[in-house]
Amino acid sequence: MADQVKTEGGNAAFHNFINDFADVTDPLERRRLALEKIDNASFGWYHVRAIMVAGVGFMTDAYDIFAINLGVSMMTYVYWNGNIPDSTQTLLKVSTSVGTVIGQLGFGWLADAIGRKGNYHGYRYRW
Repeated sequence: MADQVKTEGGNAAFHNFINDFADVTDPLERRRLALEKIDNASFGWYHVRAIMVAGVGFMTDAYDIFAINLGVSMMTYVYWNGNIPDSTQTLLKVSTSVGTVIGQLGFGWLADAIGRKGNYHGYRYRW
């Protein structure tokens, strides 16, 4: 991908391949050509960056989910003197999963409504 001329669009991490075929009027054909170009690209830093971005997102989400076990253990000794009721322990752990689902749905909707960049940088709504 380093040997090709890049068109406008995208950013330093991700190139907007759709713009390479702006002269194609059919949007489905333009998309097919862009995906074909991505599929045929040789492995390089572009792919490593995409993997790293996806990996960081998964790591932060997984950390939140698995850290609740340590948090419940610490809260057990601080607030319940080492003897937490099973129902309370289950409630704390389930609330983590429920919060994760609500966050994914909420921030996914926000990303669709105001764009991914706007979601991360706190831009105002564009409706």
